[in-house]
Amino acid sequence: MSRIDDVIAELTSGGVREACMGEIGKFIRGRRFTKDDIVRDGIPSIHYGEIYTHYGVAATSALSHVRRDLEDRLRFARPGDVIIAAVGETVEDVAKAVAWLGAEPVAIHDDTFLFRSALNPTFVSYFMRTKAFHVQKDRYVARAKVKRLSGESLAKIRIPVPPPKVQAEIVKVLDRFSELKEELEVGLKAELEARRRQFAFYKESLLTFRDTDEVRRIPMGDLGTWYGGGTPSKAVREYWTDATIPWLSPKDMGVDTVMSTVDRVAQIALERTALKLVPPGSIAFVVRSNILRRHLPIAFVPISVTLNQDMRALIPRDDILPAYVAQVCQARREEILAIAGRTDGSMAAIQSKELMAYRIPVPSLVEQKRIVAVLDKFDAFVKGLSAGLHAEIASRRRQYEYYRDRLLTFEEAAA
Repeated sequence: MSRIDDVIAELTSGGVREACMGEIGKFIRGRRFTKDDIVRDGIPSIHYGEIYTHYGVAATSALSHVRRDLEDRLRFARPGDVIIAAVGETVEDVAKAVAWLGAEPVAIHDDTFLFRSALNPTFVSYFMRTKAFHVQKDRYVARAKVKRLSGESLAKIRIPVPPPKVQAEIVKVLDRFSELKEELEVGLKAELEARRRQFAFYKESLLTFRDTDEVRRIPMGDLGTWYGGGTPSKAVREYWTDATIPWLSPKDMGVDTVMSTVDRVAQIALERTALKLVPPGSIAFVVRSNILRRHLPIAFVPISVTLNQDMRALIPRDDILPAYVAQVCQARREEILAIAGRTDGSMAAIQSKELMAYRIPVPSLVEQKRIVAVLDKFDAFVKGLSAGLHAEIASRRRQYEYYRDRLLTFEEAAA
């Protein structure tokens, strides 16, 4: 910090002037192009949605291209402009900005603005990520279903205008700090992924048995009692009013253990429909969803639930531990999907006959308990590591944001 502090102190001893962005630059709106205009090789372009999903503080190349025959109808940002998303699904997304540092102009969508000024564009882009900017922006965002910000409103936002040398030094420092933060995050995520792969290998080793072992290979259909599901009529409001019974659907299946569900049904739905209550300790499978084109969600469910029609659940018999079955099926989900999955229709599905015929190894109950205990400990270790690494990443991001905001906050010059 000492060099940049010295530069700022030397060049801003009398404070830094603040000005409305509309006073020191101009906002120009882009022109419309659609998804149908996107081509593999054409005019470089930036869509508003890409600003908050793909781009960082600055960019030198474009993710997308549009048809060349549209050139006369498009509007272009020049190198040195700042491109700003004018709309977003959340208030946070609106006014995300990227400094365009490419060698050539880039076409911009009509839900973006370019900001053209004499300021360092990356300095402006960094400022538009600060708390000071967001406090001002939030006053002007139109909070409809799609959040919007007009060019007139952007023009009213005040920005510090330090000398060009200070702007350049701040950009240099923040760029380096961003690189260090990114390197740290990549390293931490790599460490977590390595531990997950190690766990997957260890899990597979524990669940692999030799043919000489005294282990039964039991078809899934013979493991216990299977439950199907359904959707009580949405037209009958009392089925869904004051509901307390969990109703498990594919959207709940993003975890390996389901402790709660997004939707619930009322007791009367169990009494008046074919819906059944699945006892605690089931293993739930998604059997109909286009998510099956990628992977097979399987979860252990330690609570009582009802099921959506796209789900099936197994309650194992007394000599088979539910947690063991869940571990085996999760470890072999790719194999089960390859054998039982059908993806040639409009909706991917698991074929019941093939699923019921799939055999899993079932050792003695004592051995099942030992395996589950070992895997639970390792799983707890990986989850603890994951929580710690995510906390470390969050801490580093807060540190970076504090540092960035501090560098971009100045004593205002006397009028």
